[in-house]
Amino acid sequence: MRSILCLGALLIFIITFSGPVMAQEAPIPDQIKKFEPVIGLWKNQEETRESPTSPWEKSSSEWGYSWLLERHCVRVDGKTSTEGPYLEIMGFDSQLSAIIGFGFNTIGGKWSFTSGGWDERVLNFNFLFYDHPGKASIIGRCTFVYTSDFNSFTGTCEMFTDGRWWVFRKVQGTK
Repeated sequence: MRSILCLGALLIFIITFSGPVMAQEAPIPDQIKKFEPVIGLWKNQEETRESPTSPWEKSSSEWGYSWLLERHCVRVDGKTSTEGPYLEIMGFDSQLSAIIGFGFNTIGGKWSFTSGGWDERVLNFNFLFYDHPGKASIIGRCTFVYTSDFNSFTGTCEMFTDGRWWVFRKVQGTK
């Protein structure tokens, strides 16, 4: 019994301490590298509305982009003046050839998103909100266009309801 315990401890030791040496790091996907100029803190002014006929409501937000897992993933620590803090994590899925991500906020909202990646200074992505508080799941899409120096951007987000797309969010940000 003692030799089995020693063998188990040795196996755990080998796996724990030799794993990083034996594992080869995957190259950083080009679509994730393109987030380099976005890394940092963004301060944004936003306008949102609940329906195509609702009035626009102004709010502000902050997005803090940082690297995760030795630059293989991006973390976004966000905060809005209307819904509080949230967290998003995104990475590259080589099987889908797409950036994928997930987000969570403190009021129970959960979402996922996919993107074919960057086209010069434009990032397009599709998203799905899951069981957003008081609402059914929402299908949407956003487009963010950055200036050539990547120090500011404008963006719009649309959602699909009642068989049509309509803009529910407009945002402008600066780094």
